[in-house]
Amino acid sequence: LWRAEAVGEDAPRGGIGCAASVREAVASLLDHGGADPSARLVRAAVAGACCLVAAELRCTASHGGPAEEDVAAAGRLFAWLGRVRVNAVAVTVVTERDGQMETAKGALALYPSLATSINHDCRPNSLLRFGGSSGLEVEVLVSAAGGVAQGEELTISYGPLATSMPRRERQGVLLAQYGFQCQCSACCGAAEEDFAWRTRAAALDARAQEEASKGAWRAAAVAASAMLASLGEGYAEGDVELARERCK
Repeated sequence: LWRAEAVGEDAPRGGIGCAASVREAVASLLDHGGADPSARLVRAAVAGACCLVAAELRCTASHGGPAEEDVAAAGRLFAWLGRVRVNAVAVTVVTERDGQMETAKGALALYPSLATSINHDCRPNSLLRFGGSSGLEVEVLVSAAGGVAQGEELTISYGPLATSMPRRERQGVLLAQYGFQCQCSACCGAAEEDFAWRTRAAALDARAQEEASKGAWRAAAVAASAMLASLGEGYAEGDVELARERCK
């Protein structure tokens, strides 16, 4: 994608088309790369190193010296690394292993139209589903149990969730990675956050698995039922994570 924008080559197979469409698609993508200074330094080092190697190869072949275009290329690559950091999404698949449902990250993908049209919320009403023959086709699915009202904004989680991470920690992660201070209802709420239900649920889950391993199915069922009740204290009815635990 960087070369498509920089030198007019077509985008990679499976990408977003020709060089002109690449430039058009990325015109509105943020490229600041978040607020983490150490990550910014890493991007600068990677961009500079890549362009120095490319310049060395070109100079060796042409017996010339570094050109101004090498510096410009490093700047463009640095901007692309910033775009990827704040706009790309993890492509995930749900797998089952030994009776456990797991979400695995298989790739990192950039969908320009998606990146410019959907915002984060720590209690999102939608999620991303990947599929198609390549496994990279993306859909936005409404996940809120009650659906959404006409005109209501669709939101997804960029990673942090109010059900799994304290407010201060969520806001720190979002600021460092994406460069914004989250102002969603979960982050602006005055209520004290309590994650004791997660601790109880984890302990009950471990007990259920222990009882099941001994063949004590009645005790395992009682512990599992209590675990689901505990999870119901933190997850809203219809929440995907709650549904996943019920399936398990």
